[in-house]
Order: sequence, then C-alpha cells, then structure tokens
Amino acid sequence: MSQENVEAMRRIADAYDGKDWQAVLADLDPEVEIDDADIPEATGEDSFLAWVARWDEAWDSWHAEDVDIRPAGNDQVIALFTMVVKG
Repeated sequence: MSQENVEAMRRIADAYDGKDWQAVLADLDPEVEIDDADIPEATGEDSFLAWVARWDEAWDSWHAEDVDIRPAGNDQVIALFTMVVKG
C-alpha cells in the first residue's frame, strides 16, 4: 500500500503545484484533515478548498520546489519540499 500512497501523493503534489484543485481532491481522502497553525483545524474537502483559497489570497505567487515523497510506514508517506512564495 505504501507505494500506492507515494504515487497518489506525487499526483497530488503535481496537481497542487498546477493549482488543479479538482485533481487534488480526486486523490485526497474526503475526510482530509487540515492542520495549519494559521487557521482553525478543519476536516473535509470544503475545508481543504477554503484553506487553499486563503493561502492563495495571501501571496502574489507561490510554488513548491524540490518535492521529495517517501514511504513512511505501511500506509503513510512524508512529503518534503521547499515552498517558494512572493508576497
């Protein structure tokens, strides 16, 4: 299952960088949990879309670089990346 999750996370990362939110949602768990110190914790696809809209509004431009996705156990992955933003 771990390799399947790595592949799903790669698809999500590519779609996220391209701001293709519907493609991101296609691979996200419908009960995705958003845990960001800047916003209240929330669950679900609508919360993800609200979170990304706030992020997009906060910056003139942004993208991820050097994305490295690795298995982390049987059913988890970790994504390491540098977020480059201009505000």
